[in-house]
Formats: sequence, C-alpha cells, structure tokens
Amino acid sequence: MSIAAGSSGARAFGGSPRPGNVTRSKRRAATIRPLPLLSMIDVMMCCLFFFVAAGSLNPAESELRSTLAGEASPAGQGQDLQTQLVHVERSPLGRVQFRVGSWRLESKGDLTRVLEKLPKPPGIVIRVRGDVPVEAAAAALQAATDAGFVRVSYVPGKA
Repeated sequence: MSIAAGSSGARAFGGSPRPGNVTRSKRRAATIRPLPLLSMIDVMMCCLFFFVAAGSLNPAESELRSTLAGEASPAGQGQDLQTQLVHVERSPLGRVQFRVGSWRLESKGDLTRVLEKLPKPPGIVIRVRGDVPVEAAAAALQAATDAGFVRVSYVPGKA
C-alpha cells in the first residue's frame, strides 16, 4: 500500500492536503460563527440596570405603613393602652355580676359609672358566660355605649 499525495497519510507526513479538503475546512469555519459578545454584554447591562433600579425604588419593609393603622395619636397616648374587659357572670350566690378588673358590680348604673372613668380609644370587650340571662348581657352592652365607648365587642362564653 502506497501513500498517495492526496491521502490522509500524506498530511500526517507533512504533505499538502487536497484542495477539496481545504475548502471543506473553510466552509466549516465559515459556518461556525463566534458568539456575539457585544450583544451579550448589552443584555447583561440591561439586566443589571433593571435589578438595581427595581431594588432601589421599593421602600424598605420597615418603612411600610401597617394596613391596620388606627387613628394617629401623639406618642404615649392610646398606644400603650389595652382593651378593657367586662366579664358578665353569676356570683356564688346566683346573682348576675359585672367584673371589671378587680371591681365586682351588681347594677348597670354602677357599671356605667366605672366605665366612664376608663380610657375610650382602645375599646371594650363584653365577655358573657353561657349561664347568664340575655338581659344582663344587654345591660352590659348598653352601659358600655352610655359610658362613651365606640368600639364595643361582644364575646359569648361557655357555661
């Protein structure tokens, strides 16, 4: 077997390749284009600009206002106050009593006078036990309204 000038063996020994192989390799080189780095850099710069702008336009979460914001009041007024609780229950003797903190009251008038002294902005919760008649619950709700409370909540309880 002889090595011809145009065979692949000739190329291995330093011979010149056939003219057909040269054009074929030129076509391959012509068909494989280099990556367009300039347009890739443009895309990356646009992405970078977008994320920098989007991140700086949004306020920090600590600066966002609460959706539950109530009335604006000066510092120290109304912010530290808790909702008042009125418990309507039966006394050990079987009579209805209203309990506000340490006070134990037995009439609607007494309850109204005590509630008038309490701060109104935080509101009041009337918690009624299940064994109490409806008239006592209605009396407690009316006493809270008469005392000037705007936020009055009713919570039925278990017996």
